Amino acid sequence: MEKTLPPFETWDPIPFDKLTRAYEGDPDEKKYISWHSCLQRKYKLHSCVRTMLQYRPLDYEKLCLEWPHPADSDPARMAYTRNHTEGENDKQLVTSVGKYLARHWPHVPDHLRRDAQALFTPDQMKFVKTRPEMIAAVEFGPRSCMASIHGSIPFKSTHKEMLGKYMISRDKADLPDLSLHPYYAYDPALDWSMAVRYGSGGTVDGRALCLKHGEKNVFVRAYRRHSTDPNGWSETDFALIEWLKTQGYAHESSWPIGAQLYAPEYDNMIRAPYVDGGRTIVEPTKDDDIVRFTLNTDDDDRLYVCEGTSGFAERYTGNGDDDEDRDDQIYCSYCEGCFHEDNIMSVGRLGSDSACENCVSNSFTFVRGSDRWSSYQEYYIHENDAESVEDTDYWIDPQYPPPDVCHTIDDEWQLKENCVLIGDDWYHKEDSEICYDIEGDCRLRTSCTLIDENWYALDSELIHHAEDGTYSLRQHDLV
Repeated sequence: MEKTLPPFETWDPIPFDKLTRAYEGDPDEKKYISWHSCLQRKYKLHSCVRTMLQYRPLDYEKLCLEWPHPADSDPARMAYTRNHTEGENDKQLVTSVGKYLARHWPHVPDHLRRDAQALFTPDQMKFVKTRPEMIAAVEFGPRSCMASIHGSIPFKSTHKEMLGKYMISRDKADLPDLSLHPYYAYDPALDWSMAVRYGSGGTVDGRALCLKHGEKNVFVRAYRRHSTDPNGWSETDFALIEWLKTQGYAHESSWPIGAQLYAPEYDNMIRAPYVDGGRTIVEPTKDDDIVRFTLNTDDDDRLYVCEGTSGFAERYTGNGDDDEDRDDQIYCSYCEGCFHEDNIMSVGRLGSDSACENCVSNSFTFVRGSDRWSSYQEYYIHENDAESVEDTDYWIDPQYPPPDVCHTIDDEWQLKENCVLIGDDWYHKEDSEICYDIEGDCRLRTSCTLIDENWYALDSELIHHAEDGTYSLRQHDLV
């Protein structure tokens, strides 16, 4: 039975907000949903939906349960939770903003939905290649132990203030002494750069150090601003990771051997940052201010280890055996830890990425993906990238779907045997928008008319188009 459309009218979303608080755990309500509470803490309601809530939605309870928000994999698209089961499994579907708004506000004029969508500016990602821009992304972006807010580095809040003024008006403000900042070591002249994700208000919401080394472009970590707590520690920025991959960058566990840092020596230390990844030992080059990553620990007296948060790296005091211990340690690309190779699993379509068993258990989904030689192959991908198939017990990789599934007009993955193809779009066989005409062909109801309990295509020669807009069977067909 089709849902009756509510009247098009302005609306005070008090019931929606009350239900939101109830799901989150309002003590005066009895509708607490644990997974929904977690989702609210992780994501704010999508700004387009908040704008559209000035009009009554088709079903505010369903809208609230779905809790739509910008998708991690593509901030320009919408992610939502379809039902309780998928909420408990932390699974979201991804769709376009326009399609989602049309589903919940089909009775609102198109131009008002377009206006709400136009107010939304998706995140923008780009590379910056100067020291002021790179250091500003650290200071004003996701929280870092290498930023002045941590209070442990020579670059202080007064320097940050000067840098902020400079970034706003470069021709009227002076730069602070950037050499005091640990990230000064990532000299663009040594082929370092940074990928930055800017939010709709111009805020730095994500960042990742990048390096061109030989013929290869690499990165090790991508950080995003905490989703709900402005002062919270940074999290892994999966959206920026995927964008970097599309730009031709490889996600590595550590910086390559031979990569260089600008790191002048000070009193048996060098000015250098805490280095992400599994390789942190560096050795001076012939240029005393340049060091490079190494695995050779034979000459302990010359080496430094970049594992401090003070902005300085100290002398390496280990021995050659320590490096042997590191040989069987593999970096987990997701929790940022190093683990014995026995506790690491290959993940991704090509098995080219590594994740620890704990991350795979908690954050990955075993999916089916297309295969050149058989009907499908199976592998692990991050749960944010996996999608379920209706009426089955398995998940798929939507980037490489198996040949027996299709993506329907309703943004669902279905078995092809349960669907029909009309034009370029798939519909479920039980979709209320389709029908079977008198000749047995599947069509959209909007392209047909119902006469005597039978559907006829509007372009059928069997029906007559009256001037008043009605349809009837041609008389010679009734004989």
